[in-house]
Amino acid sequence: MQQLVAATVRTSFGVKGELKLESVSGEYEHLLSLETVVLRPPEGRLTGLASTARRTAMLVPQQATRTSSGYEFRVERTRRHGSSVVMKLAGIETPEEAKAWSGAELLVLRANAAPKADDEYYYADLVGCTVRSEGNAVGAVRSIWNNGSSDMLEVETDNGVRVIPFRSEFVGAVDIEEARIELIAPWVLE
Repeated sequence: MQQLVAATVRTSFGVKGELKLESVSGEYEHLLSLETVVLRPPEGRLTGLASTARRTAMLVPQQATRTSSGYEFRVERTRRHGSSVVMKLAGIETPEEAKAWSGAELLVLRANAAPKADDEYYYADLVGCTVRSEGNAVGAVRSIWNNGSSDMLEVETDNGVRVIPFRSEFVGAVDIEEARIELIAPWVLE
């Protein structure tokens, strides 16, 4: 089953090795009932006992299981804390151990991801979609991010990488089944 990024680890919380999470969707309720999660360490982060001046070492607890996408943990407890969620994972026992996971992505099975409305899409479903304009393929989505005011599609075209705001003024029909996004403002690629 496909895993989706549901949250990022912001920092440690308290003295018992808890993680403070930020939901990528803005929804938090779905995080409260998770029994297991996968943490994908931040890029460039080493695992093991060694450290260098450029990278922070991260000890992976025995309770974590290595997977193809990161490390799977059993969730011991989760609770709301203000506008975020605090989660305790088996094997992470100290603030220092928890802080080492800052910046990690928290992955969940698609079935456990935040529910979405009909006009909403998971980022994972948009990456790889062909962008079409006036019936012609003009590129493919290679990544997505939010710039604060809207989601942005990073599109690989024949003329290099271009960025398209994922807004109704620029993007028309989205067909996830056919992996196709219609561009209605082709001038944004110029």
